[in-house]
Amino acid sequence: SVGANAFQRCASLETLVLEDGILAIGESAFSGCKALTEVILPESVTTIGSQAFAGCTNLVIKTTIPREEWPTGWADGWFGDATVEVVEIEEEEDENAKDKDKDKDRRR
Repeated sequence: SVGANAFQRCASLETLVLEDGILAIGESAFSGCKALTEVILPESVTTIGSQAFAGCTNLVIKTTIPREEWPTGWADGWFGDATVEVVEIEEEEDENAKDKDKDKDRRR
C-alpha cells in the first residue's frame, strides 16, 4: 500500500508504475506532484483515497479496469485534476518488446 500523503508535493516524481499486488493508495498520496505525467494502476488496486492525485494537472492515469467496473473503494474525486484513460496495458508492453526486437535485428 501507498500511505496517505506519502509522496505529497514530491517535485521530482514524473512517472509511476505501481506493481501488481498494491492494494491501496492513501488519501492525498500523490497530491501536488506537479511533474507527475503518467501513472499505471494495476488491477490489484481496490482502494484509492480521496484526492490521491489532486493538483497533478498534467497527469494521465492508465488502468485496464473499465470505468464502470472501478472498485467501490475508489473514492469520489480521487483523480483530482488528472485525466484517466482505460487502456490495454499488455498491448503497450507487447509493442515495446516488438520495438526492442526490431532494434536488435537492425544491429545484426
